[in-house]
Amino acid sequence: MIAVPAGPVAAVPPGSYAFVANLGSDTVSMINTSTRAVTTVGVGRGRPGWR
Repeated sequence: MIAVPAGPVAAVPPGSYAFVANLGSDTVSMINTSTRAVTTVGVGRGRPGWR
């Protein structure tokens, strides 16, 4: 189970993916909504001044 903080949330149909930006870690998690498998990938730092 993945804890989701309060904020904008959208429902997605089973068999698709949900994407979560992980604040402060420069990663995005992809969640398979059918299997609940989570894959986290590095995306690098944002543009200067965005932090």
